[in-house]
Amino acid sequence: MQKIGFFIICLVFLGAYLLNYDKLVIGGNELVNISFPGVVAIDTAHDGNNKVMLSVAVGKVSSAGGNEKEQGSEKSDEVMAIKSKGQTVFEANRQLTRYSQKDVNWGQNDYIIIGEEAARDNVLKYLEFFIRNHENRLTVDVVVAKGSTGEEITEAARFNKGDLAESLSNLFDDAGALSITRRIDLTEFINQLNSRYSAAIAPSLKLNDSVAKNADNEPHPLLEPSGMAVFKNARLIGFLDEIQSRGLNYITNNIMSTVIVVPDINGNLVSLEVLKAKAKLKTKVESDKVSIIIELSLASNIDGISASDDIIKKESLKDLENKQAEVVRQEIESVIAFAKENNADFLGFGDTVFHQHPVKWEKTKEKWEEIFPQTSVEIKIKSKIERSYNIFKPIRSWEES
Repeated sequence: MQKIGFFIICLVFLGAYLLNYDKLVIGGNELVNISFPGVVAIDTAHDGNNKVMLSVAVGKVSSAGGNEKEQGSEKSDEVMAIKSKGQTVFEANRQLTRYSQKDVNWGQNDYIIIGEEAARDNVLKYLEFFIRNHENRLTVDVVVAKGSTGEEITEAARFNKGDLAESLSNLFDDAGALSITRRIDLTEFINQLNSRYSAAIAPSLKLNDSVAKNADNEPHPLLEPSGMAVFKNARLIGFLDEIQSRGLNYITNNIMSTVIVVPDINGNLVSLEVLKAKAKLKTKVESDKVSIIIELSLASNIDGISASDDIIKKESLKDLENKQAEVVRQEIESVIAFAKENNADFLGFGDTVFHQHPVKWEKTKEKWEEIFPQTSVEIKIKSKIERSYNIFKPIRSWEES
């Protein structure tokens, strides 16, 4: 009987809690008094003692309650862009509450956008708050604004009148079909920065020169992924273009899918869809000399032929496979050249040496800064074309070209 009585009491309290839905709390605050920023941008501030500026895009804000415009904020039908400054990120975070009229909770934050100037300064001092603060998720994605401030990125969301976090997610998902970038979350980025012997990378985003118009016929800039940003000693040192970024993804096994266009044996363009790409790195260490062998298995399908020539023949296919391999080789060589020129091992070579030769690495690691630029790299590519999808021969292949 005592157990039944205790169970009934628990049900009564649970029912009372659930019925009191308008008083749900998070961290001691009612849900209606909490703002959940989907995207936060961090920039260097040049305003007296203020060193940091935060720009927050809060998506899908209801119009109920509060003024439509407050100092430091602008509000549309769905997006509110809030800005604040402070001597540190934490102080700027507290200042956000003055303008949002709500407590800012970082539990639903999806993206941290770092302005280029802040990234070149010292990215760690801007990210330390997001690592230390217990509210933050370490799975949040890190993005670098190329050629602009993070504030300008959040402004684009205000003109869009849409959810910036959702827009960024769609952009990076679509970019996966080309493998010209990849997502990096805060945990992975910080682990890269914390390494003494390697460099770090993060995806970059830029404002497109072209503009579009929103539902109110207002012009606004477009956003697009733009390769990868490279960090050394916690400072941005440069950007990989899309070709170099794809070369990096070949080496690090981050090719989801991509397109390679090559001329066939008659000079007509053929579109190849890469669906399989698997790289293995082998290392050899002799004294202070390190050799790397990259073995890449590559498989694609023919997805488009710009002429009526029948190229599904042994000689033609072999020619296409060789040309496909050469395109990939050039992309890999381009990113390796960038890494060596900047003496920044974001390729994972040092990590591979450590795992394959742990004893020798103990003698090599302190000289890795000198050894890496001199590392010999051999690229071996096994290229294959597997299918031609729905049709074997092009339409009107009986015609002479």
